[in-house]
Amino acid sequence: MAYMMVVGKCIACHAMITFNADLVPSVRVGPDGRPSPTGHREPVCWNCVNGLNAKRARAGMPLITIHKEAYEPQEVE
Repeated sequence: MAYMMVVGKCIACHAMITFNADLVPSVRVGPDGRPSPTGHREPVCWNCVNGLNAKRARAGMPLITIHKEAYEPQEVE
């Protein structure tokens, strides 16, 4: 059994983070760095998701759920 951890920058705050590529909250962005439904996925760190969730709660919007293994190593075959 092997595990891997992906290292990248949070799209929101640019902090270096480690994450599970399949489970991390992400935003799709286009080549210009702006949100795009057809763009590639960019990770969002735990702190930024929680900050956004605080704003969403105040606005009465549903919260973004962070998977419990989103920032943990991921099992590979």
